[in-house]
Amino acid sequence: MEQQTRSNQFYGPFAHFVRWLLRTFSRRYEARITPPAQPAVYVCRHLNMHGPYTTLKWLPFQVHPFSLNVFFDDETSVRHYREYTFSARKGKPAPKFSFSAWVVGKLTVRLLRSFRAIPVYRDSQSIRTVRQALKYLEHGDNLIVWPDVHYTHTYDQPCEEIYSGFLYLGELYKAKTGRSLPFVPLYVDDAQHAILQRPTLYVEHFRQEQETAAAALAKAIDRQGDGA
Repeated sequence: MEQQTRSNQFYGPFAHFVRWLLRTFSRRYEARITPPAQPAVYVCRHLNMHGPYTTLKWLPFQVHPFSLNVFFDDETSVRHYREYTFSARKGKPAPKFSFSAWVVGKLTVRLLRSFRAIPVYRDSQSIRTVRQALKYLEHGDNLIVWPDVHYTHTYDQPCEEIYSGFLYLGELYKAKTGRSLPFVPLYVDDAQHAILQRPTLYVEHFRQEQETAAAALAKAIDRQGDGA
């Protein structure tokens, strides 16, 4: 059953269709999660797309996913798939993947728009990411991020470093609403076919708490962390 109220149902028809399709033809994962009574930021390992693929399919409530800004425009999305995702990873010339990149790139843009995802900028425009995320939180929506720096790593390789800029939302949300923002670590347990929730963290003073909170989250979302 969906955990959110009707006002928090924001997925578009394409997102609903893709979720239904993937759920129909893949193994079910049970989401053993007790959502906080207020908006939260869920944090999970990327695991070379296994994290996004599993959580977006099986979380019983809707979440705005964070995604690189290149995937929100047809031209930059297709180029990224052609010149990096397909060619650089496979060590073959980019032209070999032109058609595949064109198809996947355009589908990705439409899917992220349907999920109402948040573009992630890692330059002087990063404030745009923060503003959009904060807007959704103030509206009462949940967010999800897969912040491991080495996102192609699997559980055989520990999560040693995460991008931590999103933790700034804790301080901003507190200043805006007077409430603490929950950061909820999730762990995709393939042995149990479940998405497990680990202890919630809070960040109210970003500069002082960033390093400690990032290390705690990296440990919590990793198999080597507590509760594995």
